[in-house]
Parts: sequence; structure tokens; C-alpha cells
Amino acid sequence: MKRLIVLMMALLVGTTVTMAKEPKTIQEVISSQLKVPAELLTENFEKVSIDFKMKTNGEVELVKVHSMNKELRKEITEHFCDIDFSNAEKLSEGNYTINVFFKVL
Repeated sequence: MKRLIVLMMALLVGTTVTMAKEPKTIQEVISSQLKVPAELLTENFEKVSIDFKMKTNGEVELVKVHSMNKELRKEITEHFCDIDFSNAEKLSEGNYTINVFFKVL
């Protein structure tokens, strides 16, 4: 009887933890993890368009970064691969574009 109670409690805790981790949108994941040094921004805020590809296995691949600011574009290109998409929503295979606004805080 004691084992049954422990097992039921373990199942309940496991279910709660699983339900609490809802996937974030790709936009949320990128904007929360992609930070750039403030000195790279030529304005108080800059808009950057990021083209990426969702592969069949769920991996995200950077295609192109659109920005007039060369240094900002280089920084994003170098650090995009460091983003952890494990808790992100899974999009269907294809090409996507998102706009990210970088703001000096």
C-alpha cells in the first residue's frame, strides 16, 4: 500500500511539471536569449528581420539576418546558433521570417 501511494504521488508531480512547461513561441525564445551589446546599436532601438528554416527534425537553421547595421548583423549571425530551442513550439517544416526589436535599456 505504501508503494502505491508513493507511485501515485510521483505520477502526480511528474504530470504537474510536464503541464507547467508549455512551449514558448519562437519569437519569445529568440527575443529572450538573443542579447547584443548596447554599443552595437546605432539608435535607441533597431529592428532586425531574421530569416530561418525549420527542418523536419525540429532544428532551426539561420538563413539570413536583415539589418543595415553590419556589426549588429554579424553579432546576431554569430550567436543565433547558441539559442536553445528545446522549449520552443515546433513549427511545420519551411522558411520563416521574424522581426526582432533591439532596445537599449
